[in-house]
Amino acid sequence: MEHRDILSPSKTTPGDENSNQRCPVCDLTGFGNAVEMACHIEEHFDRKPTLASPDLLTDLSADSLLAREIERQEHEARKLQEQREFELLKAQYGMDNNGSFRDQSIKNMQKAVYAGEMSVADFYNRQVELRVAEMNGVDDGHSCSKDLIPKIRAICLSNNNVLAVWLCTTVDHYAATYGDKGWGCGYRNIQMMLSSLMHNTRYNEKLFNGENSVPSISKIQELIEWSWRKGFDPQGCEQLGGKLCNTRKWIGATEVVTLLSAFRIRCFDRSEYLKVFRRTLVYLAQVSVSGFPSSDGSRRNTSRTLSMGGRIFPETRRL
Repeated sequence: MEHRDILSPSKTTPGDENSNQRCPVCDLTGFGNAVEMACHIEEHFDRKPTLASPDLLTDLSADSLLAREIERQEHEARKLQEQREFELLKAQYGMDNNGSFRDQSIKNMQKAVYAGEMSVADFYNRQVELRVAEMNGVDDGHSCSKDLIPKIRAICLSNNNVLAVWLCTTVDHYAATYGDKGWGCGYRNIQMMLSSLMHNTRYNEKLFNGENSVPSISKIQELIEWSWRKGFDPQGCEQLGGKLCNTRKWIGATEVVTLLSAFRIRCFDRSEYLKVFRRTLVYLAQVSVSGFPSSDGSRRNTSRTLSMGGRIFPETRRL
């Protein structure tokens, strides 16, 4: 087998100078001499970059468009996922403006009937009671537990190690019902607070014109919107979209202060509350250390520990 050096032109033989004048790369012939052919061969390996062919440009353009389309689809998928998560978050906190206390009550009571937790007769009776309560703006009392404070006092005094008990004023407990489960805790706290203020004549006249009735959740929503229209808490009004009625929006301590302030009831801010709370702790700690007065006027000092709200304050702790 004959091997050729394709990088160097072959030498010609005498008498036939053009016999090997053929390009070993492209088989081109007709070179005038070996130098000319060598220059031609070098051009095959030292070509400068040229413009891509139309087919190559078409392939590159298609790849670029495909990459951009994939990127666009991924961006749209991320955007849709974020939107879905945001909608779920809005629904969780009642900011989607869907549903209300009445709508949720009927829906959950129907589920209770299907689950065998409520009879059909009870369902229709509760519907009538709900309609009346919504019309009058007064809570139907199904979730209200009364006389808790006297019972707590009796339980505490039944312990031989307890010499004295100080409890807050009368208050009723309002639990969640079919209509506000999952979002109504703020409204229930307001109802409990109002049930306590109701026993004070001064507050009762300001809040309810002397009527001993706790407003329903829907009525509380109306009252908070009324407070906003009077100019109280514009920031909170803006945050909640200026609308609470017929929604399941969560509320907090700010709305409690807004409601009471609209009725001209002074509310402590945090710094004032901490001062009062601290003075109360100091007083009770001093009483706990010095002893409790007995029937003969002497002071009994059998207990040296003060417990409030789950926290223990021993006598050696300085407040």
